[in-house]
Amino acid sequence: MPALGSVKYTGGSEAVIADEHWKEVARVPVNAGSSKAGVGVQKVRMGGALPEGASLKLECRTLGGATRVRRRF
Repeated sequence: MPALGSVKYTGGSEAVIADEHWKEVARVPVNAGSSKAGVGVQKVRMGGALPEGASLKLECRTLGGATRVRRRF
């Protein structure tokens, strides 16, 4: 993933990797069936090997009524 890049998944079998200017640089396969969430409280875990000084931001969007999200580390 390029520095300041992003990964965006909007459905289907691929996610788009973009550079800092939102220009597509690659597509990667996604197993959408493994990412479905049920009703109620859910846990999300994400990890990776980040270079020193790098950070990771995760944004999730669900369809349906509003639900309060609490941050836990």
